[in-house]
Amino acid sequence: MMKILSGSPWVMLFIGLIVGGLLMHGLDSRRLGSTADQDTGFRPSRDRAKLTSPSPGAAAGGHMLKVGIDPEEAWWGVLEIRNFSERSAAVSALMKEWAMQDPAAALNSARDLPAGMLRSEAVTSALYGWATEQPAEAAKWARENLTGPVAGESFATIAGVWSESDPAAAAEWVAGLPNGVLADGATRVLIGNWVSRDPESAVRWIDTTRDPSRRAEALSVLTSEWCRQSPADAAKWVESRLDTPEARDLSGALIGVWGAQDPGAAAEWVGKLQGDTQVVAAANLLSLWSGVDPQSAAAWAASFPAGETRNEAIPTIAARWAGSEPEMAVAWALSLPDSPEQAEALDGAVRTWSAVSPDSLQSWVGQQPPGEAADMLRGVASLSLMESEPVEALSMAEGISQQEHREDALVAILNRWSKEDPAAVK
Repeated sequence: MMKILSGSPWVMLFIGLIVGGLLMHGLDSRRLGSTADQDTGFRPSRDRAKLTSPSPGAAAGGHMLKVGIDPEEAWWGVLEIRNFSERSAAVSALMKEWAMQDPAAALNSARDLPAGMLRSEAVTSALYGWATEQPAEAAKWARENLTGPVAGESFATIAGVWSESDPAAAAEWVAGLPNGVLADGATRVLIGNWVSRDPESAVRWIDTTRDPSRRAEALSVLTSEWCRQSPADAAKWVESRLDTPEARDLSGALIGVWGAQDPGAAAEWVGKLQGDTQVVAAANLLSLWSGVDPQSAAAWAASFPAGETRNEAIPTIAARWAGSEPEMAVAWALSLPDSPEQAEALDGAVRTWSAVSPDSLQSWVGQQPPGEAADMLRGVASLSLMESEPVEALSMAEGISQQEHREDALVAILNRWSKEDPAAVK
């Protein structure tokens, strides 16, 4: 139950009508976050000069405010709500409706608030409401009057509303925004909405972008958003651009989403790629897959034929796997055929293990039966431990059965130790 300090029944009625109206019309109540109970103690002056721009009287056809409640009077009641999360929700609802009828008055009141979360919420909500009626005017005002984080948030809000009805017009406005952080949110929202309706048109718009870095970022955003909605269609489109300079970035963006959704299907697609594009895509997929199902990721990495992709994939999965299941990662590395990537995989897995838990590494290595695999493991483990545990590293190296390998390991440890702590070695 809301705690309204004023206790006015019309305030309660207003909030109920606003919330009900928003539910009826499906308007998105964007929230900035805090749920803490707090009261800023702020009470804006009713005598503040009105904005000279934008001009009021945005549009007929207002929604719940037509029941006879004066929004300016309701504003004072809303600000009396003590609970911040409830106050924020009421401010957002009021501003969206108020700005549909009188954006100047709504934004005047919003900007009268002190800097902070509530003012940002009020401004962006007012621009949301205004943009539903007059997006071009709302966009023009935001560009001319806002700076900093609230500008970026407002640009994204306007782009989202505008692109629902006229993505081409919204895109023309977004293209004119300053390049940088302030335009990123608007670009992402615009493309996300456009992709759901007409991805080909979105692609054509992006291809006209003259700034190479901005174009590359927009293409990556499009690929990610398209993949969230339809990975198969997005993959076909990326395939059509595999002979372009942006092929690596596009495949990486695709895998970044698809790998989290369905790593098995993504892996099948990566298997069809070639060259450097495949190497990068495989690395991106393994980074995601190994975090949730390292065994499946390892089996997939081991299925690659000899080549650059396998050389990169196997050590990557071994090192990441060892962060959560070091024994299984090391055992898997030891089971691989003798090869350069197998040596790198074992080294990476053991180094990760020695950094996470050197004691358990020493204990596990000590329990391994004598043999070539155990000697290899002791050699790698001793070299990994020599930086932090030189005494234990020497003890482990001494357990290597093959004399030549044992001497090589001992010499390497003693040389390193003598440089760092000569007195201890003597």
